[in-house]
Amino acid sequence: MDKYTIQTLAIKAKLCWPNVDNSLRERIFLQELLLSPKTHADPTAWNTAWAQLLSQYAVTNLDWDLIPYHYKQPAIYARFYGDYSLTGSELVVYDLWQELRNHVFQMYLKNTPEVHEYGCGSGLNLLTLARQFPGKKLVGYDVSPAAITTVKLIAERHPEINLQGEQYSFIDGFPSNDTKPRLAIPFKNHAVLTCGALEQVGNRWQSFLNLVMWQQPSICVHVEPLLELYDETLLFDWLAARYHRGRGYLEGFLPAIRQLEKDGRAEIITCDRTYFGNVHNEGFSILVWKPK
Repeated sequence: MDKYTIQTLAIKAKLCWPNVDNSLRERIFLQELLLSPKTHADPTAWNTAWAQLLSQYAVTNLDWDLIPYHYKQPAIYARFYGDYSLTGSELVVYDLWQELRNHVFQMYLKNTPEVHEYGCGSGLNLLTLARQFPGKKLVGYDVSPAAITTVKLIAERHPEINLQGEQYSFIDGFPSNDTKPRLAIPFKNHAVLTCGALEQVGNRWQSFLNLVMWQQPSICVHVEPLLELYDETLLFDWLAARYHRGRGYLEGFLPAIRQLEKDGRAEIITCDRTYFGNVHNEGFSILVWKPK
């Protein structure tokens, strides 16, 4: 994504991020070098997190309580187009993500009658889609029972929304292991969506890719951290890649899609690095493709 576009989205989000000076940049470099990233949370921990959001949303019915906790952590610095910036707001990354999300949805999901989001979490992306495109059929899948309960609660509280939820694991598939009968519907005009969900599977994405290739949707939209887009000859990018690997985030998926395109089995529509994220890494690169 070009700098003008991401800056325009930042302005829409009412953000102003001054870059840090040299001494502060060096201090952040040192902090990141000394950091020992821990492996990301397991499904049990994620279910606990979604259950906490569910308990709050069940009482308040507020969108705020659907925002994942990691977006609400105090953030002094963020990554913005090749440098560290002072945020001025603890929700700065989430605010810009909202603008990017709306932009991506408008660009790639406007004309698809159905959107199937895998790893839907609290269902906030689906609720955003429903408001952006009233009448669109939406289906959310997640390994967490609490997440699916939240999606169903959103559907119950918003009867005007055509929304469903179903349990699914990127690694193990559907609980009853009868994928084809459960999905024996035409996917030719449907979209597949993931937002920071494939991030959590590391290199265990093959089962999901097999499912997508079998479904043959009209478009696949992924907003994820893409390790392969970093230029690791640069310290700024090397630190992000080191953190990414240390956390066990998504790896190898983009090369697999590129290989499918080389083999004539897929078409990559766009692959964009958006150049923003928290102080550690960039979590919002965009990969849009379709199977052939």
